[in-house]
Amino acid sequence: MRWRQPLHTHRKLFCHCRTPKVLSTHGTTHMLHTDAASGDSIQYQFHPAHVCAYELGAAPPFAIDPQAVEHATQIAQRLGCQIAPSCSFFAETQITNAPPSGKIHGTRLAQHGTIPTPTKEIVISNVFLKESRCTLIQRPFSEKVSHLRLEHTGRPQIVLQLPRQFNSIEEALTAAQHIQDMLGALGHNTAYHAPDIDVELSYQHGTFVTLTHIHALSQLRRALQHEAQRQAHAQTLRASFRREQQDFFPTPPHPIDEYALPATLNRHLHKLPAKNAHSQWYLFQLPELRSQPTSLTQAVMASFARILRAHVSTEQRRALHILTDPTSLAWRLDAQDKDQQRALEALMQQAFQLTEGVSQTHRYTLPNGHTLPLQTQPQHSDQRAPYIAPIHPIEHQHTELPIAGWQWRRNWQTLGMSTDIIDGLIALGFVELFEELRALSKKLPFDHLGEILVRWYRALKRQGLPVHQLTKQRLFSIVSFYAMGRCHREAIKDLMAFSCLYPERSVRELLQHEMGIQVMSVKDLRRALPVWIQHTPPPKTTIWAKRERYWMGVVMERVRGAISGADAHDVLIEYLSAQPPTPLDKAEYPPPHKKNKVKKRRKRR
Repeated sequence: MRWRQPLHTHRKLFCHCRTPKVLSTHGTTHMLHTDAASGDSIQYQFHPAHVCAYELGAAPPFAIDPQAVEHATQIAQRLGCQIAPSCSFFAETQITNAPPSGKIHGTRLAQHGTIPTPTKEIVISNVFLKESRCTLIQRPFSEKVSHLRLEHTGRPQIVLQLPRQFNSIEEALTAAQHIQDMLGALGHNTAYHAPDIDVELSYQHGTFVTLTHIHALSQLRRALQHEAQRQAHAQTLRASFRREQQDFFPTPPHPIDEYALPATLNRHLHKLPAKNAHSQWYLFQLPELRSQPTSLTQAVMASFARILRAHVSTEQRRALHILTDPTSLAWRLDAQDKDQQRALEALMQQAFQLTEGVSQTHRYTLPNGHTLPLQTQPQHSDQRAPYIAPIHPIEHQHTELPIAGWQWRRNWQTLGMSTDIIDGLIALGFVELFEELRALSKKLPFDHLGEILVRWYRALKRQGLPVHQLTKQRLFSIVSFYAMGRCHREAIKDLMAFSCLYPERSVRELLQHEMGIQVMSVKDLRRALPVWIQHTPPPKTTIWAKRERYWMGVVMERVRGAISGADAHDVLIEYLSAQPPTPLDKAEYPPPHKKNKVKKRRKRR
């Protein structure tokens, strides 16, 4: 169990203003003071409290609130923790010579050492509890490390990690209750700041399920009970399924439980029972279908049927068994012919990519205790080249949001967002992502963001694209392109579709390889478009935005219709060669700016 608790302080350790440089004059007030006796003029500079250079992702240069630091360290020490020595704080005195008093002392609290940037955590070691009310909790904590974490707003937050072996629901609840009592005993009022609890549950097959973002003890009980029911249900389904399929397995059952295998299966395939030397096993993990209706299974089954009709003979189709476990599809193919076997393997590899990477180890907890599968990172199979996996959505969230979904709902309703977008954001688990993107640029209208994250996302899902391959990090980078004015709004849907189909490629690679675009800025993009189509002359009209949008649309129709990129390229060349060039098109675009002539100032007579 992991308990993240924001400290109840209205003071921030670091401020969160957008000042670009440390030495910028942002927010300073100047006052000129002339001393009558000596005639010296002195300039005073006043820095209001909220001036600093702490931006997202950078180490904060100045701690601006000594009381907040004191409060945080006090609570850490009351917990029996020690703050790591690399993070001590010191005060520095600035002395300015100035009449009439001779000296002005201004203290500035600075930070000695660095706070690690990716998690913004201050590590606290030697955790043991001295509170008398909480002696019961002393043992499980003794070997664990605890952290004092800085939220991105600069408020401190305590992270407590418990060992994950709980034998019953009641045990987990009592541990959680102990933590809450302990924080209450520290004089810590948690009415305004809900905790954020993650619980990891282990099962017999060695699999773990993590329930995330539980904001209250009542929610915790409901989530645990619901998960227990879900597991029991899955167990009965598996058992009944085994009874049905008994006649398919002449060999004795293997020690490996073939119905509870992980999603990366290729290394386990040889251990599965096979009818003879030639038969091949393929097993695909599917997303859980009971929690959310999805069109993915229909798409997968349809494509499998197409593959089978094209490449598998009737006898083989009789020998082929489809095991219909709700969480996986297993295939056994008997191929005697070498070439046929190779073709089958290639085809099944293609099909495998459709369902790959949907794992169920992390589930998002809704307020009613039900859980939904999170968007998890795609796990690459051994055949394809490995790529750097995206940041895990739970371990490193861009923002730590201690606020429950209903509070966001209230905030968003005051902004005037439509209810279906609000519901969609909460159901899909995009709350933190949406808030982050909103913080990215003030000019971006938030209903556009909601539309991208909810409506477009669901539209792509309805079209049968494997949306589960879109990680939160990828969505973040795509939308931040748009927020920074780097691409058209029309291009976002296409980038999302491409990212579903090629999850291992970065956005830059997608633009270069799939759309053939080498540059990022809009102006360069427009200039590069005629070059993109192998120096084919562009059509008559010179409204560049429309022309680009048309091309983008034609390409994406082909891509979504699952036609290869080469065909799309030919279609474009066809379209453009039908439209002869005009002298306008040979002109440089955008037209070069005329420099304003500098008028000479007439001599004053």
